[in-house]
Amino acid sequence: MIDPVAQARGFEVTRPTDPRYFPEEYVELFDRTERAMDRLLEDKSPEALAEAFCHYHLVVESVLAQTGYYGIQSTWSPTGADMGPEGEPVHLEGLVEGITRIRSDEGRHVGFGMQEVQRLVSEGVDPAIIEDTLGELLPLVAGTVENPDSEIDSTILVEYATEKLGRRIEIITDTDADLPPVEQLVHVEGGWDVSTV
Repeated sequence: MIDPVAQARGFEVTRPTDPRYFPEEYVELFDRTERAMDRLLEDKSPEALAEAFCHYHLVVESVLAQTGYYGIQSTWSPTGADMGPEGEPVHLEGLVEGITRIRSDEGRHVGFGMQEVQRLVSEGVDPAIIEDTLGELLPLVAGTVENPDSEIDSTILVEYATEKLGRRIEIITDTDADLPPVEQLVHVEGGWDVSTV
């Protein structure tokens, strides 16, 4: 169903598993996430648990996913920031609505991960472990969303991911800070309100 539309619009038709969609940084990010999860089979320490939450809930499900949602919203929605290719804008409102529903569901996972990391910090896990883990993963997120061959300026996506990760660090390393509601955690600028879909 998508291929004929893409062909009619002059887009190159590719498979979702095309290697071009998996840069080295993406592969490394998920390899590290898998190692952090596997470590929990042997190491049940609060520090290992905090690192695993950082990898999965805060980077993959939160920052990387939200940056992807922002890119889709900005590129393919009439309410987005119009990051799409030059020329007549293409609006894929059904795709954007579907992504909005996924984003709404993912918010609970993000909130859970943030709550657990904040709890672990309040119970004695050194906040530097959180900051260091997230700081080490940020270049991998940036490399994942950066695409020099794209017609879309991916600098905006890198800046967006950096800002979101910085905000996550601020919130979870301050044990007195209140976690924002789920709707705020998954809010995408220019996006549809998740409570309306």
